[in-house]
Amino acid sequence: FLAGRGHMNLEGLGFERGAKLIAVGLLADVADIFALDETRLAELEGFGAKSAKKLIEAIERVRREATLSSLLAALGIPNVGSVAAKALAARFLQLDALLDLLDADGAEALVEMVSGIEGIGPVIGQAVADFFSDENTRNILAKLKQRGVDPVEPAPVVIDGPLGGKVFVVTGALSRPRGEVTRAIEAAGGKVT
Repeated sequence: FLAGRGHMNLEGLGFERGAKLIAVGLLADVADIFALDETRLAELEGFGAKSAKKLIEAIERVRREATLSSLLAALGIPNVGSVAAKALAARFLQLDALLDLLDADGAEALVEMVSGIEGIGPVIGQAVADFFSDENTRNILAKLKQRGVDPVEPAPVVIDGPLGGKVFVVTGALSRPRGEVTRAIEAAGGKVT
């Protein structure tokens, strides 16, 4: 899920390869992706030097280019998709700000803060607080940070366009992928909820 298109977009790490890496003991959690070694990967059946190199290059690209919103969407927080992840990331800008609020003021304060973000309600607020209060989650986040995955959200760019000031819900069967439609609306100045 974390590696999928629309999340961290880790090319070369699909379901089958992920399952194989789990089976051979190289992955115990998502943070272990960022500790994979090219030499060890190349030794595995079904990888080879070329595909191992490509996967490591993709991992390095994600380490450099990931945004907070892509990480939040990729973590699998219940009820948090890409739209809610963008709203959360725009509010906190970096993961430490969210965690600091939780640690300093508690889960109720985080629920209240998140629930107050436009387009997010108390169900998502509670899911976010529960997710980030979990000790296992906190350990994985610490491992991600140690392995160089601590993305920030770029400052939002206000786009004036033909859809400026309009809000859209993208649903149903589409002629193009949902993410592509969302990006086109946002590029024209619209907002997707």
